[in-house]
Amino acid sequence: MSTATASVLAAGLVGAPAEASVSVDLDTDAPPTAALGPQDARARAAFSPAGCTGRTHSPHKSSVARGTVSVVADTRCRWSVPTLGVATVLYRSRWYGWEESGASGMKERRTSRSVRANAGSASCADDAHDWLGSSYHESVEGGTSFVGRTSKRRNDITC
Repeated sequence: MSTATASVLAAGLVGAPAEASVSVDLDTDAPPTAALGPQDARARAAFSPAGCTGRTHSPHKSSVARGTVSVVADTRCRWSVPTLGVATVLYRSRWYGWEESGASGMKERRTSRSVRANAGSASCADDAHDWLGSSYHESVEGGTSFVGRTSKRRNDITC
């Protein structure tokens, strides 16, 4: 199993940010849309107070770069939060399992209601493959990190 890593702000920091490593692991069982929950089980709120959700859209043939496949993921909230982030990884099915084909890195916005990330494949052959987007979402609200993982699969995309 491959892992793409991205750099994100550590939760609850104000001023000069420290860096933390977050991995976007292949998660074929994550739902396509999910409410963000606390990263720390001791947090008071069960879900993001701003109603933040993460979503991985269907992998699709790119309309921008011909002969490639891409996936989009976004994190959205009902109102602005201090820090909002998303990272997505695109995987292609192979005979031996899932192969990482592209990664967005962590996309982060400050004082925002939404953030979006896009991962694209390199040129792909004319044969059909199954594709999967797997994403990590995060919001920082009141010093607490709320996170979620989503994924979306689409079968038989021919480049």
